[in-house]
Amino acid sequence: MLGAGVDAAFKGALFGMTTRNSGEAPAWWKMWDAVGMAGAASDSVFSTLDLLPSPVTIANTSCGGGNPGTCDWAVTKDSYYDGAPCGSPAGNEACFGDGTPIGTLTLAEAQARCCADPLCGGMSYEPSGQNGCFKRSNSCLERASGIDGYQKPGFEPAPVPGEDATHATVFSKFSSHAIIAVATWCPGGNVSATLAIDYAALGLDPARLTVSAPNIDGVQKSQSFPTAEGPFVLAGGGIVLLLQAQ
Repeated sequence: MLGAGVDAAFKGALFGMTTRNSGEAPAWWKMWDAVGMAGAASDSVFSTLDLLPSPVTIANTSCGGGNPGTCDWAVTKDSYYDGAPCGSPAGNEACFGDGTPIGTLTLAEAQARCCADPLCGGMSYEPSGQNGCFKRSNSCLERASGIDGYQKPGFEPAPVPGEDATHATVFSKFSSHAIIAVATWCPGGNVSATLAIDYAALGLDPARLTVSAPNIDGVQKSQSFPTAEGPFVLAGGGIVLLLQAQ
């Protein structure tokens, strides 16, 4: 999934890791220590790789692929469309209820999450338990008494993460500073991305903030930016940003 090279360093940063024995690893961890992020996992880590809400999301990207469809739901009773590969958990983007981290959701809450997620093509929903699964595609009809299906008309799945997607992870020291790692699997060069940031969730004031790309030898050169939203050109496959309260 990560591969090798500079783009692998950005992809690894989404997970707070580096490729084993990579040439970029020492520079990455040197930067990590220099900005005082040691132990950040004990504070807060959020990622768009999860369906759980994140204070930093990708608002827009020049990377194409897929069609998010519309939220004029096509409904099937006692049946739902499963994601490919059919019958496999891999067809689910995430599930909710039944002890999952997301917990139970009302129908309106589940629809809102799927509607806002361009990778979600629909969902199965069991009203009696308020549980179900978000689907990566609408590939095959499954019969299931008591479980309904909700599909986005016009949905065409974009390539799954690892092939053609852009994601962000934020490592936060609340009210002090944050590292935002952005990485893309989009083909070609000069991909750009714009971020949406909930500053309150990070304890930061955008009016009292410095934004930079810290130097990471062999990965990226130091730059300063007027805002944390961008757009940013993801040269080399990504960017790592440092937000510091003033």
